[in-house]
Amino acid sequence: MVKWFVFAKDIVKGPYETQEIKSQHRSGEIKGTSLVWGRLVPDWMNASEWVDQVDGLISKMDIYSDDDRAWHYSYESETYGPYKRVELIEELVNVKIHDRVHLWTTGMEDWSPLFEFHDILDDIGINQRAHKRAHIEGTVLVTKSTGEVTAGKLSTISQEGLGFYGMINLFPGEAVTIEIISTHFKTHLRLSATIKYVSEKYFIGVRFESPSSEVQSQIIDYVRNFDESTQTYAQAA
Repeated sequence: MVKWFVFAKDIVKGPYETQEIKSQHRSGEIKGTSLVWGRLVPDWMNASEWVDQVDGLISKMDIYSDDDRAWHYSYESETYGPYKRVELIEELVNVKIHDRVHLWTTGMEDWSPLFEFHDILDDIGINQRAHKRAHIEGTVLVTKSTGEVTAGKLSTISQEGLGFYGMINLFPGEAVTIEIISTHFKTHLRLSATIKYVSEKYFIGVRFESPSSEVQSQIIDYVRNFDESTQTYAQAA
């Protein structure tokens, strides 16, 4: 089933099902000038335009499986695969030392450490104490080298990078500038980054590139004080 995100007033919300957005658009909760994005469209589109076109987009949708992409992993100098994503998760659950695991899938320039794949860490049950990261609400604005700017919904963040749901026009290895917008930070955080991977569900993994000490300290403070048990941020005293 296709999921959609809505971008309005610098905030990305979702995922929503198709009927949810239609209903909220009819009620006026989602304005016609809001933007909607999902994997069936190449970029954000006006909500009124989306309402007019979405049934046609869905009717033309190819049969799609989130498991089509082939994944490989390396461990102790050996490589394994290819696996569908669900098979990869089953394999990684049984690996004893996860910090020795690297992953590769179609579209990636090179192997990357498992700990850069925040969504996969969640799926295999590695808790946030084992690898310090935190869930976060907010929006990320991504500026490509062409000057094109688009938005995504924040999901997780660590000292090394972040994960978000977003656009299909980003590619592994691409250098971008990002702006993190979240009520958990005193200001918008701006920094350079590299796209590490784009999952089948368009979960995008980003690695920070030489963040300033001020930006880094705010991120570290947030991750350190995030309470995994309650999924909330505890403001440091």
